[in-house]
Amino acid sequence: MTRRKRLLLKVGAVLLSATVSGLGLGSGTRVDSAIVAQPVPPPVPNASKGSTGPFACVIVVDAARYDEFNLSRMPNLAALVARGTQFSQAWVGQLPSVTESSHATIGTGVLPSRHLILGDTWRVPGTNSMAPSLLGGSLVRTGYIGNSIRQTGSPTLAALVHRAYPGSRVVALSGHKVYAADALGAGDADFVSFGEKNALGHYIPAAIPGRVPDPKLLASPQLNLPTYPRVPGVEDTWTTTLALKFLFNYHPRVMMINLPEVDVFGHMAGTDASIMTPLLTNVDRQIGRIVAAYARAGMINNTTFVVTSDHGMVPALHTVSITRIENAITSSGGQALYVGHGDYSPIWLKNASAVPKAAKALADAAIPYVDAVYQKTPKGTYQLVSPVSRLADPYVRTSYSDLLSTANAAESADIVLLYDENTMTETPNFIQTKRKGDHGGATWGAQHIPLIVAGPAFKRAYTSSYPARLTDIAPTVETVMQIQPRGQDGVPLADAMIKPPAWALKQQDVAQPRMLSDVRGLENEAAIRPNIRR
Repeated sequence: MTRRKRLLLKVGAVLLSATVSGLGLGSGTRVDSAIVAQPVPPPVPNASKGSTGPFACVIVVDAARYDEFNLSRMPNLAALVARGTQFSQAWVGQLPSVTESSHATIGTGVLPSRHLILGDTWRVPGTNSMAPSLLGGSLVRTGYIGNSIRQTGSPTLAALVHRAYPGSRVVALSGHKVYAADALGAGDADFVSFGEKNALGHYIPAAIPGRVPDPKLLASPQLNLPTYPRVPGVEDTWTTTLALKFLFNYHPRVMMINLPEVDVFGHMAGTDASIMTPLLTNVDRQIGRIVAAYARAGMINNTTFVVTSDHGMVPALHTVSITRIENAITSSGGQALYVGHGDYSPIWLKNASAVPKAAKALADAAIPYVDAVYQKTPKGTYQLVSPVSRLADPYVRTSYSDLLSTANAAESADIVLLYDENTMTETPNFIQTKRKGDHGGATWGAQHIPLIVAGPAFKRAYTSSYPARLTDIAPTVETVMQIQPRGQDGVPLADAMIKPPAWALKQQDVAQPRMLSDVRGLENEAAIRPNIRR
């Protein structure tokens, strides 16, 4: 049975304001558009003799933009930066730039074209059916994403850790985002945990079947909230408490944590600083709790910390009407199967023969804020249909092509609309809910993310301009844990290491020219056509 056939059955609030007091670090220096504070790192406690490393802790601040990580207001993160390396041009480096796909990439080190988590949904190959949405909780709570990844035969960080360190535990967790936790675990984590509402309306921890920890951990009174956490800051705090329970009960070799709230409130508030700043101040507090807990557990001197985001959040300063998209498709004889949303639009048709005409109709419609129209060719590659002259920077064409290739599979969209900056697909539901932010596409706002690595193997207080991608995280963690990466698309971030292996430096050197070219194309497109005014 082929991989495609095995995957034929691949079947996702009121915003309350909150003020969280912050701590300042005084003046900082601006490096590559990020505000970098200059703190004196705190003394590191001695590790206990019983805690034998190496260990790793990966923290994903869901939807955090690079320009939102203001270290002058985030002292705990600033302390990690002082002990490690930050990447000024880190980016998602793939499509789609959504939670499910990005977390699967972090957990595997391979691109969506291989792990086949291609967004919220995708075509079931050879059919006119879309796979069930991954935002539907009941299906995903069965371990559906992890099982799907395992069927592809993709390598996973968890599996490589188990092979190198038999008996070690790997933990993946989130708040309500079971689809993030399951994707991080990629079918091989020992424990996959998340939060859910029980029959009494309480918010409690749960776990994927077969990946359940000691019931006493899940029954902890500290993890039983009387109501669903809708007040900003509560869910990220709860998620961190859950992580600390796992840390002290299991001393996991690798722990991967999704903090969901920046994404939750970003969809409702866009990039409104009055909402995002207190949320990120609380994120910093949770990072501080995690680092301090590793110190108390006697593990900190042997732990690699990674702090990143799965994608940015794009404010909806401009919109593209989904009705206008659908009308252009229909007028050309196309029959829409599914028109996706985000700061781009992936489109699947029922009649594949109509793809060229529908793509041309969408290009000819010259819909404002649609930067490019691509169609999938019979050979399975993506071809630009709209005029190159519509691009602010012609060189971004290569960037777009490279990004589209990362999601190129039988399941992926027939047509893809790529938008200008700060633009979102307008759907009836988004109008009703007054949605103000989204992501998913190739804009620099969605692609540019923070990435910090810190620990004994990394240079201290160093800023790298290498365009690190999410797919580089797993091989980087593996390399500093003395594990040889196997069959992954990413490369170890060797320039950040104190004593990098020669082979890792070579891999990074080979990848760098294309990565730099792609990032410069996206940066230039955003700089020339920023769309910062309504």
